Amino acid sequence: MKHLSSVLWFIPAAVHVAYILATYSHLPLVLGINAQSKGISTSFFIIEWAAVVGLACIFFGILHVRLPRLSDKMLSVPGKQYWLSNKERKAELIDRLRSITETILLMLNIFFLAVYQNIYQTNATRPVISIPSKVLITGFMVAPLILILVNILNQLRIMARESTKIIDDKL
Repeated sequence: MKHLSSVLWFIPAAVHVAYILATYSHLPLVLGINAQSKGISTSFFIIEWAAVVGLACIFFGILHVRLPRLSDKMLSVPGKQYWLSNKERKAELIDRLRSITETILLMLNIFFLAVYQNIYQTNATRPVISIPSKVLITGFMVAPLILILVNILNQLRIMARESTKIIDDKL
């Protein structure tokens, strides 16, 4: 399961790229034209969008790869002394931190795909796929961000509980 979760985030990222390529031709030449704005060219938007999504994925991907090489000073978790007391515990800590980054990557890619869908269906004259805004925003934008937060807090709570339980048992 470890290996699957380390690449699972790639599925929504790949779907996102394919979806952009499939829907790009349905977008007008200029996005977001209204009374207050001249809009932005679709080509510029796609380049800017790819940069934002790509940089987010690259950042968390690099963090995922670099975690085992980080010094003990760079790792800050509840019960730090416990988790860094031997190599096995540090390996477990790294695995848990990696699972957090994998969850972040997965949920961020779902979030970005939903944001693009919202931009697409708002600007396309006849969108191929249209999802009701309430479903799109709550289910695919807010929910992934909440799941990221819940996962981080839950993992930190579990790490704190495990480290204090073992330290209390020694006393």
